[in-house]
Amino acid sequence: MKGLILAAGLGTRLRPLSLSRPKPLLPVANKYMISYIIEDLVKAGIKEIGLVVSSQKEIMMEKIGVEHLGANITYIFQPTLNGIGGAVKLCEKFVGNDSFLVYLGDNFIQAGVNEFVDRFNREKPDALLTLTKVENPRAFGVAVFNPDGSIKAVEEKPKEPKSDMAVTGIYLFNKKVFQAINNTKPSARGEFEIPDAITWMLNNGCKVVAGEIHGRWKDTGKPEDLLDANQLILDRMQMRVEGRVEGELHGKVGIGKGTFVERGSKIVGPALIGENCTIKAGAYIGPYSSIGNNVTLENANVENSIILNHNFINTNTKIKNSIIGENSRISPKETQETSKLIVGDYSQIEL
Repeated sequence: MKGLILAAGLGTRLRPLSLSRPKPLLPVANKYMISYIIEDLVKAGIKEIGLVVSSQKEIMMEKIGVEHLGANITYIFQPTLNGIGGAVKLCEKFVGNDSFLVYLGDNFIQAGVNEFVDRFNREKPDALLTLTKVENPRAFGVAVFNPDGSIKAVEEKPKEPKSDMAVTGIYLFNKKVFQAINNTKPSARGEFEIPDAITWMLNNGCKVVAGEIHGRWKDTGKPEDLLDANQLILDRMQMRVEGRVEGELHGKVGIGKGTFVERGSKIVGPALIGENCTIKAGAYIGPYSSIGNNVTLENANVENSIILNHNFINTNTKIKNSIIGENSRISPKETQETSKLIVGDYSQIEL
């Protein structure tokens, strides 16, 4: 079985963070989101992976390379963003006669994919859909079931959902899905919709089964979703202290090599601090914070936030539920009557 990771989307809901990198290269607990996906696939025995990319291909190739975490990576360029079906269609030559697993690059599944790979190999259906129960099924593709519990159809964002079981961004197929995609037409938004291909398979005698995800699943397409995934990962991480610590550590805290935590600072876990950081006296890092590499915190108060690499933060204003991109500087002003801001496109600021 081969793997396909779809990472060609523009990540508009994550701007400005996604303007300088593909969204799967955003870090969660100091590791790229796409690295968790590749780890999941490798653990399930999938080591040949096609990575579908678009305009930010060079950045992805620089950061991930052709070998990553035990997987061999083949890059597949998607020139036109025409849906999941369009992306899968481009991969027919790469897949060949093998079965394959499709994993959307902004999905996170806590329990991994081994269960679904094992079932697909055992039962040999034409397609296996992964489902999860959601509170707002109108926002998803939703599974419709026959009385015997088998899949009848998939409805995309229905106004009147017939179930609360959403189809997640993880699918398993054999090569029949390419015939299905070739027999569908682009939707009104100009995309080859994967629910249309699945419906074609159901209507043409293909065996389509479904499995429910056990544990948490997240679509990390928005900043708050990244913070939720960060919490999930920090809760289950094994932490190591490798730097020099003179300040207070409480709870589960990880400290990277070359990092100095000065006396008079305080870190309350779960929290993760990267390499070559300086946490100065007076700084406080609260639960569910991930601090990248080469970051200096001075008189900073950070909680439930993701701070990327190469940042300097010196402010008494509490930073909470925030994501701060690379090479940023946050510093105090002599007077609080006004604020000076140098802000890029698509930014969000609350003062």
